[in-house]
Amino acid sequence: MKKLILVILVNLAVVNFANAEETIPNENWNNLSPGVQQVLNGFKDRWAELPVTKKVNLQSGAERWIQMSPEQRQQTQTRFKKWRKLSPEQRKNLQDRYVNFRKLPTDTQKNLRSSLKRFRDMTPEQRSKMRDRFRNLSPEKRRQIRKRMKQRQQHKRSRKRH
Repeated sequence: MKKLILVILVNLAVVNFANAEETIPNENWNNLSPGVQQVLNGFKDRWAELPVTKKVNLQSGAERWIQMSPEQRQQTQTRFKKWRKLSPEQRKNLQDRYVNFRKLPTDTQKNLRSSLKRFRDMTPEQRSKMRDRFRNLSPEKRRQIRKRMKQRQQHKRSRKRH
């Protein structure tokens, strides 16, 4: 279980990599809070040799872990188990998609999250019908729909600016 938590923390920390240079970690193990030390206990013996970015990521992940409710921790463990079952290619694909998503404008991210929520709120039958309808469209029709959706998003963005 401790190994699983450590691996989860490392993966949680990947998300914080972009902010790693802005935060100075506790270089000395003894300066970490007792809670963080407990979560990162597996790194105690090699803490001094870890690169600064790794320390930042681990410390940030441990702090997030401490703040999680038991339900959130369970969800995180479940997601991580799924992650570990993915092939390296699937992991790379997901990482790339995440990076691309984070590059999108905030309002586009919000719209995508909203659409995903609506999709998840559908019954399994409704989701299946929607997927089938989209799959049965011609490639040209799919392109047209995607183009229209993109134009709507751009239009919404331009209206918010004015």
